[in-house]
Amino acid sequence: MNVVTVNVADGSVATLGSQTWDAVGRAAWLKDGSGVVVSAWYHEWPVFANQLWYLSYPDGEISRVTNDLSSHEGTSIAAHTDELVAGQSTRISRLWVAPNGDLNRAHLIRSGYGDNYSEYFGLSWTPQGRLIYGSHASGSADIWVMDADGSNQKQLTYDTRREVSPVSTNDGRYIVFVSSSSRSSYIRRMDADGNNPIQLTHGKNDDNPSLSPDGRWVVYSSYDDSGKRNLWKISIDGGEPRQLTHYTTLFPSVSPDGKSIACELKNEQANRFYAAIFSIDGGEPVKVFDQMPAPAWGLLRWTPDGRALTYIVTKDGVSNIWLQPADGGRAKQLTHFNEDQIFRLAWSHDGKNLAYDRGVTIKNIIHISDFR
Repeated sequence: MNVVTVNVADGSVATLGSQTWDAVGRAAWLKDGSGVVVSAWYHEWPVFANQLWYLSYPDGEISRVTNDLSSHEGTSIAAHTDELVAGQSTRISRLWVAPNGDLNRAHLIRSGYGDNYSEYFGLSWTPQGRLIYGSHASGSADIWVMDADGSNQKQLTYDTRREVSPVSTNDGRYIVFVSSSSRSSYIRRMDADGNNPIQLTHGKNDDNPSLSPDGRWVVYSSYDDSGKRNLWKISIDGGEPRQLTHYTTLFPSVSPDGKSIACELKNEQANRFYAAIFSIDGGEPVKVFDQMPAPAWGLLRWTPDGRALTYIVTKDGVSNIWLQPADGGRAKQLTHFNEDQIFRLAWSHDGKNLAYDRGVTIKNIIHISDFR
């Protein structure tokens, strides 16, 4: 994204500065017209959270207004002073593991300040029963691994890129993940110990990798030449990718038998997303769950037996896990929490454990003065 100015008289558009952003929120002019403050984020900032930035006008030089782990949005500047207010949100989460998916027996393995956009950091299992995840504990987004009880945490990636969304092959040989630079994001592969990383894709913001059970294919989402986001697949060894869908489709999840892909499908006319199932070879959707709301944050996961999909529904700030039979039967609510949100969800390879990240997002209004 870019921040642009529009000339009111003739409608001409000019880019303000050279910085490209991954996300841009509201822009607010200073009273003297000398610049704007925007809520924005880009890859070189190590935390997946919007910060407040000052862009001078007309040259677009940038400087940071906030510098913390919180996310900031909704900027507004007073008409007669250089004072601003903005929304600030901070996430506190706890990671739980439920043996055999029995949520009544879930035990806490980790707690503290979570990643502000932790669902994008990812959470999954190795076949040996360890958890792999993305975290900015090192000061930058990297891939980590730990035991199922939260012990023996180890950092696996160390470079200057942002590494998130890790998934492991069923044989435990490779970890596939998203690696981002200041310009784009790609799918990379490395050995289970973090060595020998190689780049698999070279598309336009490739992300959300999911693996076939035989470890041969990586299914992911990317943009096509028309600017529409859809599903692709590529060999675990790289090569030429193949486009699977021509609809707007996001967040793929390959079934345990390797024959199907669950994802989010956009109904263009209704401008809404629904859960859907496609063949592993792509084409037209096999099943569309048009009575089922799009899962929060793309957290659509197959159950280990492949008979159903688990997903998250968040209502009035409270998240619960639901189960949707793949054959189209009636959805069933699995949890009945009356507080907190669920940010990440992952079934173990053997189906014996369910891990989930649950917590709260604390929101405040902040007032900043003398920020230039």
